[in-house]
Amino acid sequence: MHHETDALNFRLDLGVSDGQLTAAISEAQLDGKSLEQARLDNWNQTIANRLQNFGQKRSNVVLQAVAITPEAVTMAWVVQKK
Repeated sequence: MHHETDALNFRLDLGVSDGQLTAAISEAQLDGKSLEQARLDNWNQTIANRLQNFGQKRSNVVLQAVAITPEAVTMAWVVQKK
């Protein structure tokens, strides 16, 4: 049996806004063909919603910074005493 594998390439930008993690996908290509912006907007909205839900569960935790290296994604969090 032969299984075809699709190649999905994209840029993912991580950042911090108001103590919340932000993530945005851009420059996405499936098998070398660019994906339409509407699909990327949809993905980015879904990611934003999930990250927002994650942040709401921890009102005393604030994300300070995100650092990305080839080896790891590192997030610095501050836990505030209530």
